[in-house]
Amino acid sequence: LQDQLAQSHVIIANLIRSRDAIRAELKSQQTLHQSVLEEERERHLKEIATFKWEQEWEQHEQNAPQRSQLREDEGEGGQDVASLRQQLADLQCRSRSSLA
Repeated sequence: LQDQLAQSHVIIANLIRSRDAIRAELKSQQTLHQSVLEEERERHLKEIATFKWEQEWEQHEQNAPQRSQLREDEGEGGQDVASLRQQLADLQCRSRSSLA
């Protein structure tokens, strides 16, 4: 009976060691899996950011002719814009003077 009890204790101790080893391996695998998920997430976010940047750049390139035309328009009417700005500044000065 004591032999059986001793064998049972040995079996239980071995089972506990096996359980602990399995738990440690599971935790290691979970940590590895989490690390892989984080790396995948980072890679995915970088891809999204790159895609958005490329879209913005394409839009920028597509708008280049329009920006160029605006610059030409400003060049032709540049004096008109400067004149209007000066008139606005004069009006602001006059309104401040009349309020004072």
